Amino acid sequence: MKFKRTLATMMVVIFAASIVRFPILSIGTISESDDEWSMVIDGESLELLPELEEYSWVLDRPPYNPYDKIGLHRLVKSGGEPVGVIFIFSGTWSSGEQIVSDDVYCKALKAIDAGEDKIEETRNKVETRSITHYLALRGFDVYTMDYRTHFVPNTYTQNELKFMKSWGWKMYMEDAELAIDKAKEISGADKLFLGGESFGGILAMNYASVHWEEDLEGIVLLDGGSGGKPESLLPIPLPLALLKVIVYTVLRFYAMDVAGDNGPVLNFIFPLLPKLEEATGIEISIPLLNTYRVSHYSEVAEYALAHPFDPPIDPVTGKPLEPQYNDVTGEPIANYLEWAAYIQYESGTTNLYEGYNDEEALAFVAITFDRYWPLQAYLEYFSDTTRIGYESDSGKWNKDYYNFYAHYKEIDVPLIAFVSDFGLGFFGEYDPGIANQDVTGYTYPDFNHLDVYTGTYNPEMINEPTYQWLIDHL
Repeated sequence: MKFKRTLATMMVVIFAASIVRFPILSIGTISESDDEWSMVIDGESLELLPELEEYSWVLDRPPYNPYDKIGLHRLVKSGGEPVGVIFIFSGTWSSGEQIVSDDVYCKALKAIDAGEDKIEETRNKVETRSITHYLALRGFDVYTMDYRTHFVPNTYTQNELKFMKSWGWKMYMEDAELAIDKAKEISGADKLFLGGESFGGILAMNYASVHWEEDLEGIVLLDGGSGGKPESLLPIPLPLALLKVIVYTVLRFYAMDVAGDNGPVLNFIFPLLPKLEEATGIEISIPLLNTYRVSHYSEVAEYALAHPFDPPIDPVTGKPLEPQYNDVTGEPIANYLEWAAYIQYESGTTNLYEGYNDEEALAFVAITFDRYWPLQAYLEYFSDTTRIGYESDSGKWNKDYYNFYAHYKEIDVPLIAFVSDFGLGFFGEYDPGIANQDVTGYTYPDFNHLDVYTGTYNPEMINEPTYQWLIDHL
């Protein structure tokens, strides 16, 4: 079972990296006229953790479509002076709001008319398992950002997502630079620690390859890299132009969709896979099947938050949501929490049934994902890391963005990295390849990806070591 999940995880990664590329950031010039942040939340106390104050801002970005925005979130303990400043990039489908706000937990608690014991249980999970809340409660000034994906309406079809073909590393890097500059301005810090979860770890390393000297005190990789250059996932070069023809022209596939709309070709192929498995006796692990596969995503997510313990149905059609059965327990799936968590387990991103996570924590993360994630950044990443000489500036490099990977080895700030079973399959073993020799690594092969962020053993094995490392490096 563990081997199957590990294989599935690696297949998810390889597929996502082969038809979905990682954002490859480019260095661009940012005009001062763009830097007009609007405050959205001004020091509101969290309901579950009232000693913490939340602030947020939003910034319009070129070319100024309704979804061309980024957000900045700040979480800080009220009263007193922060001990340090850290900025954390979230992962694929995630957002700054998701990892800072407690709204989703409060909505669910109100929906079930929770008693004090349940409220206290939930409060404990938020304050101990969430890295942003954990560090803020201990005196850190914590920042994170909403990518543009957070502002895309969750009702689009693949055909309406063609604009994401331009959402590659150039865009991600410029947006990240603006957010970090604003965080430095607000906090008054000359330098800050930079963390990254999953995709955010790649973004953190790419950002560090350019800005470590002027911006950073250290790097925290939360299952977001090995600390060295990315491994080449295939032994042959795959030109970006070829990948774009396959993905955009042939598959008509522009963004990974949590709801399971992956374009007409893949939408036709995916339902046939179970029959092919049955006929051949061969398990076919294809990524993107860790999605909800629902037609009415917005309505399901909203209904699930309001009725977390109800049997999982599509509230529009009244039909049961798939999958209906839990192959681990051998029983029908009882409620929305189990349904959302089980999908994450089947995707190979959590070792839930080995005791490394729980249904509630996983479900609240899964249900609040942003719906879409651009393929362009992954396509760039996959193409670049299969290019001969990608780890140096040798060879052909005709791109409009920086060759980040060639400059990882120049990063001269301390680094700490946590690697799960998922991370081992995607990034490889912990292998720091930066200039600074003050590097620390934790490898947890029994953890899976989401267990690093919300898992049962997250407080003592992830969050506390991170906090102590930060304190030691102030």
